[in-house]
Amino acid sequence: MKRKRKINTPRRKRLNRSRRLQVANRWMTEYKGKNLIKGYSRRFGVSKLCAAIELQMSGLELPSGTIERLQRLEQELGKARQAKRQKWQAQDCLVPCSREFSLNYLELSMLVTRNRKRNTNARRHAPVKTLSRPWEEELPF
Repeated sequence: MKRKRKINTPRRKRLNRSRRLQVANRWMTEYKGKNLIKGYSRRFGVSKLCAAIELQMSGLELPSGTIERLQRLEQELGKARQAKRQKWQAQDCLVPCSREFSLNYLELSMLVTRNRKRNTNARRHAPVKTLSRPWEEELPF
């Protein structure tokens, strides 16, 4: 029989909206910080927009325009993430790569993962260096 896997995520970050709204009233009375929206989003692991909406649902009066401002901010962050992702994808396509180099890199990555599986006790064994971007290293040819 398999052993149960331990859940490492705190319960407060696994709550759904209805349960968060039940807990929010008690949490608001105990909160000592300045920014209630930021504290709520960190405490329950939701976005600031979601935190503002839920705090408003639980009866908190928010300044006018707060939700619209947070919606614009979230859209801007999404566009920035998308631009960054496209930039990385474009860089990956421009990498000069030969068949010999790609085979060597695959063999090296397989060796690193094999060694990482063997070295389970990190205190006794030095960590294995992994190459995150092989094209930043000097090529042998």
